Amino acid sequence: MNPRVVVLITNFNGKHLLEECLRSVFAQSYDAYDVVVVENASSDGSAEYIATHFPQAHLVRCEKNYGFSGGNNRGMEYIRSHLFCDFVLLLNNDTRVDGHWIEELVRCAERHEDAALIGSKVMLMDTDQQLHSTGIVLYSDLTTTNRGMYTKDEGQYDVEEEIFGPIGCSVLVRMSALPADEELFEECYFAYREDDELSWRMRVYGYVNYYCPTSIIWHKHSATNRPFSRFKLFYTERNRIFNSLLYLPFWYLPLSLLATLNRYMRHKKNTKIVNALSAQQMTTSEVLWILCTAYFGVLPYGLYMLKRRRQIWKRAKISSFAILDILKKYGTREI
Repeated sequence: MNPRVVVLITNFNGKHLLEECLRSVFAQSYDAYDVVVVENASSDGSAEYIATHFPQAHLVRCEKNYGFSGGNNRGMEYIRSHLFCDFVLLLNNDTRVDGHWIEELVRCAERHEDAALIGSKVMLMDTDQQLHSTGIVLYSDLTTTNRGMYTKDEGQYDVEEEIFGPIGCSVLVRMSALPADEELFEECYFAYREDDELSWRMRVYGYVNYYCPTSIIWHKHSATNRPFSRFKLFYTERNRIFNSLLYLPFWYLPLSLLATLNRYMRHKKNTKIVNALSAQQMTTSEVLWILCTAYFGVLPYGLYMLKRRRQIWKRAKISSFAILDILKKYGTREI
């Protein structure tokens, strides 16, 4: 008997994306799966569209927009109370998946029983075989980027291998790796970097994470938000700081801050980044203000983060010094 999988999709005002996504999800070679769609109080008729055109999906309606983190948490609550499964498979709504997408992920998980998270090969939709992600790589201040992003897929990432962690738009989560009293994501993240945090948590708990190149999806990168929007800039930076508070050794935090300053200076000289920000009509002073508000945005959650840090590390199977080994193994100098 095949392991049971539940595909979990969170949607907010993505009605225009759902046809392509859900059609591909319901055309899988795998035979033991359910689909749960969390509807984050959209105003574009998404809930009605799903109920009418995809009645086989389990529709979870929220009273407000809980974001990617909170929406997936409510989906996980539904799954835990209504559906039995061995794996939960997270998927963005701005994707199209290959017909063997689920099957390949499950077979990979069966080959690597110590793996908590399994990620797909993520291609950029509507490009000439350009990659979006083959796994997350790390910078020393816990900023992350995607391995292989914007490069042409020529088979250079066709090896099934251990990675730091997968990008959150397609990740198979082993249910037995997630403690029953923990939520999938930290609710306060709302959006961005929650996949980084989950990868860190699973590693602290003693698991590894894998990349499965034969499980393929196509992703409309930032279809639900612009790549360099003010919203994204604030949440990616604030949530990176959250991750630093949760996982970096305290003595390393000042060094991390120096690495962050170095990153800012390099970004200021990066023509591609400068042009992208200019396209959003964002001045240097506005970018600096958003970054400052990200730091101030951490303050209301400071005590919670310290409490959460203690909870996580009580379950740790590795030492805090192992964090630096992980940074070295999966790190990059340029980001």
